[in-house]
Amino acid sequence: MRPRLVLATLVAAATAALGGGALLAGPAPAALAVGSVPSFTSLSVSANSVTLGDESAALLSVSVRDNLGFTPTGSVTVKSPTPIGNRVLCTASLSAGRGSCRMSDTSLFPGTQQLFAFYNGDSSHATSQSDMVPLTVNPAVTVPTLTQSNFNLTFGQEQADTMTVTVGPTLSGELPPSGAFNITAFVMGGSTQICSGTLSQGTGTCTLTDSAVPVGVFAIVAHYAGDSIYSRGDSLAQSIRVGQGQSTTTLGLPSAKLAFDQQDGAMLSYSVGPQASVPPSGSVSVSATSDASGQTTPICSGALANGAGSCLTTAQQLAPGSYLFTATYGGDTNYAGSTSTAQPFTITKVPTQTLLSRSPAQVRFGHERAEHLSVQVRARNGGTPAGNVTIKAGTVRLCVITLNDGKGSCALTAKKLRVGTYHLAASYPGSALFAKSASGKVTLVVTR
Repeated sequence: MRPRLVLATLVAAATAALGGGALLAGPAPAALAVGSVPSFTSLSVSANSVTLGDESAALLSVSVRDNLGFTPTGSVTVKSPTPIGNRVLCTASLSAGRGSCRMSDTSLFPGTQQLFAFYNGDSSHATSQSDMVPLTVNPAVTVPTLTQSNFNLTFGQEQADTMTVTVGPTLSGELPPSGAFNITAFVMGGSTQICSGTLSQGTGTCTLTDSAVPVGVFAIVAHYAGDSIYSRGDSLAQSIRVGQGQSTTTLGLPSAKLAFDQQDGAMLSYSVGPQASVPPSGSVSVSATSDASGQTTPICSGALANGAGSCLTTAQQLAPGSYLFTATYGGDTNYAGSTSTAQPFTITKVPTQTLLSRSPAQVRFGHERAEHLSVQVRARNGGTPAGNVTIKAGTVRLCVITLNDGKGSCALTAKKLRVGTYHLAASYPGSALFAKSASGKVTLVVTR
């Protein structure tokens, strides 16, 4: 009971002296009971926020006092509450009632954390705890790096390039950065996302979609979205060059041949590949090269719609003969021009029909001039054949008629045929535009 009596006497004396302002700071009397004097602890942080991985940049300052004017000694532990218990951040040794310490890096989780200081007491002072002090912990700073397998790309074939995004550094004791990333190209004052992916162990790859950006040279940047530990970040800009894509032109013909009089309105189809998300645009022209002369004649042209189109021939463009047809694509901003494989094509002569008629069915020998033979050569679609028609009786040529407006006639020569029965036929040898033809046989009797 003696120590308690001494303690009560000293406390009463100290209280009275404190009320009169006469008590001076100094070491606690040796007779003061262990841990008996109440203490008051405070905590302050040098910054309102820190970055994960760099928490040591914040100075944690503590002070401990009592109301008796004594100087607490010992240490103060700075802690942060967690679901599984308080986490010790650092310990400060007191000197003249004050001290400071720094956390180790990666001591806290990202977000707003509550910190408090716990005074462990000394031989004279009781333990005490400060108020909670908020500290914002920002996610760790990341440095995304973008690498690409190919600087030169071809429009429509950009899938050939693989882009790799690496995000670091990885904090000691933490998992590597995870989450989503995307790569953006800056085109014409705007930005276009060209691929995206997810990190695995801090690294991810993605492949461009075809026709993602037009032809030209562009800057690309990788954007990391961040996760619960690491902050979002952007890589340094890199460049890619997209060159014109190669095109392939195909020509479709309605048939392998066409008659001279059927050229008006024949449809020629064409297509230009590749059939990418952005197909070739522009126009295609079709031409024919003569096998005989080597001369090339424009046939028709038309615009592309979704990489395909058609055009029509016009009347009498090509004379009868053999040709090679080709379709030529002039190219556009994204695709180079190309020419189709040459296709053989024949313009045939216009079919004709030759008609032969005679006057009497029989004539007397020596009076054959009374017999008049008439011919008419007809062409399809109203054409007018020109040239000569030869009339024969077997192998005997009776006359040659020059056509006028597709018609003509002649009289037999006297005594050219002996008495008998003959079968006459007219033959038209054709012309540059019209095909040959022969009439049916007409019977003529020569009597005495």
